[in-house]
Amino acid sequence: MEGDVSTGLEKTMFVLNGDVDNYRSLVEQSVLAKGATIPLHISTDAKILPVLFHLDAPEGADPEARFRNVLHRSEGSLAVVMQDMGYPDCQFLAQKGSGQSFYVGSTLDGWIVASEAYGLAARCRSSYPMTASGAAGASVMLCSDDPEGAVPVAMPLDGSESIQLVPEVIQIFSRDIFRGDYEFYIEKEVHEASDSVRNTLVGKYIHKDDRVEFLPEGFGNGPALIERLRDTSRPIRKIIGVGQGTAAVAAMGVSQLLHRALAGTGIVVESYVGSELIGFMAGENMDDVLLVPVSQSGTTTDTNRVVDLCRESGAWVNAIVNRRNSPLVLKADSHIYTSNGRDVEMAVASTKAFYSQIAAGKLLALWLASELGSMSPEDIAAEVRALESLPDKIDAVLANKDAITDCAEQYAPAHRYWAVVGNGPNRIAAEEVRIKLSELCYKSIPCDVTEDKKHIDLSTEPLTVVMANDLPEMVVSDTVKEATIFKAHNGKPLVVCAEDEDRFDGACERTLKTPRVGGGLDFVLATVVGHWWGIAAAKAIDAQAAPFREARMTLAGMIESPDTWDREALLTSLNGALDRTASGMTDSALPARVAAALANYMLWLATQPTGITAMEARLDTILNTLNKAIEEMTRPIDTIRHQAKTVTVGISRPKE
Repeated sequence: MEGDVSTGLEKTMFVLNGDVDNYRSLVEQSVLAKGATIPLHISTDAKILPVLFHLDAPEGADPEARFRNVLHRSEGSLAVVMQDMGYPDCQFLAQKGSGQSFYVGSTLDGWIVASEAYGLAARCRSSYPMTASGAAGASVMLCSDDPEGAVPVAMPLDGSESIQLVPEVIQIFSRDIFRGDYEFYIEKEVHEASDSVRNTLVGKYIHKDDRVEFLPEGFGNGPALIERLRDTSRPIRKIIGVGQGTAAVAAMGVSQLLHRALAGTGIVVESYVGSELIGFMAGENMDDVLLVPVSQSGTTTDTNRVVDLCRESGAWVNAIVNRRNSPLVLKADSHIYTSNGRDVEMAVASTKAFYSQIAAGKLLALWLASELGSMSPEDIAAEVRALESLPDKIDAVLANKDAITDCAEQYAPAHRYWAVVGNGPNRIAAEEVRIKLSELCYKSIPCDVTEDKKHIDLSTEPLTVVMANDLPEMVVSDTVKEATIFKAHNGKPLVVCAEDEDRFDGACERTLKTPRVGGGLDFVLATVVGHWWGIAAAKAIDAQAAPFREARMTLAGMIESPDTWDREALLTSLNGALDRTASGMTDSALPARVAAALANYMLWLATQPTGITAMEARLDTILNTLNKAIEEMTRPIDTIRHQAKTVTVGISRPKE
């Protein structure tokens, strides 16, 4: 910042999580008149908000009033924390809009703030959600000297009367988030997937005389949903599944199952990414729409904003959501909890939530089919039995995880270009696995229809994961042919297929086989294979950095203690790293420029006079190159890099 802005900014720190539009123009109107400008390279919302706080607030106002003024003038969905050094024992919180949220927990010695109630579980048994603070948004001031038992008071940003926040019981405990014996949280969660699916089914139906009787009371406001379906004055003509990211793929799967179950009813079933739905259907009357938003947390800004706008347009909202009392549950007309409604998904890359979302969608499909008569009772009972078998089949896939791991360790580190393909329901598995491979392995991965791949980018000779375990007989032979084409073009096709299918065995590099489930659910087991393959692949890529890490330890010791300088020992250590590169096992992740730089430094070091000292050996430069190589190959698994580096933003579609 320039002018007199910086003096004030040194006293204030903002942390922003949200989507706020047009700050630059908003701020410049205020600061130009006061002799300050904003350099063009400043574009981060959290850097601009303090300017508003110092230069655009009412003269003489206290910090809390100035803070509210900043947030009141801002547009969009956001959650902000501010600390002013004039009040070092206080924090100022504000929440506004459809998605971002704060949860405040009270302890004996102060307050804890988290974006999820889960973050408070180890210290608090209740939380105060700021998501209930009203549509206009509100701010809260928390101080360390607040009396024990104090209740946070929210001040609406529009100047209306204050609101005492209402506590909610935190329904999980710290034991629920323990990693146990697993190396990574995501491994724990994949292994908990079968129980998550089982819990999703509990209390939703009973078997009665070889038939299935659904229990509307077992669903969130289920009787009201049935009443809405039976309202002939405004019949449901369209069902739309919606979500973002993995939840959007789950919505695609749910829509596939609804389409399958409701064939012949005349109801149109579609699925959309949330931002696409409201961006291109805005203004349409939705009185005849059943909207099925899918979300793990219930706090996804993009999804929640779409729900708001669709409900205002007349849609009935039946949410599939993991977390009880989340904002999405409060917005929905009815809901289905995945698992028991409090199944913690600790890793960033959602896994078990996907399986239970599909299970919830299958339940919804069969329940609606029962109400609308689109399936016979016998067929519904058979498909419920298939659904009930899904958890055991997931466990059966994981029992074969050593074979999946071996495949990932052989192929993942050695191939730079990857792709995932599928057709029919397998395309759902392909889309979801593509997301997990991208997140876990830091790859930009295309996802195509199987038959379309030969028309696109086979020239890259990619490692291609072919999802092919749920194919009608007339499609199998064509898919075998496609895998053969991939292999003939020097690609590396890995095929996920049914355990009794042997026609792919000679047409690809490796087959990974799954049990059959039936009921249109086979693609879920292909997804389990893909998830575990992604975890194993990330670990295998990370493992290739081992000789580079060993060389860094050797080099760091010589930098710290120059009297231990040993050029031959260092060259031997660096040579181990380059040998790994020469083997081809770093091709997936290590840029050529980094390997070339390391080789150049080794050549320079090897040709120097015998008496070169540690001070003369450019050791810091070599260390920086090793650090870069290790950074390129490191895969932290549970901490997804892009989540740590970027501000989470969402759509803010205006109603008009």
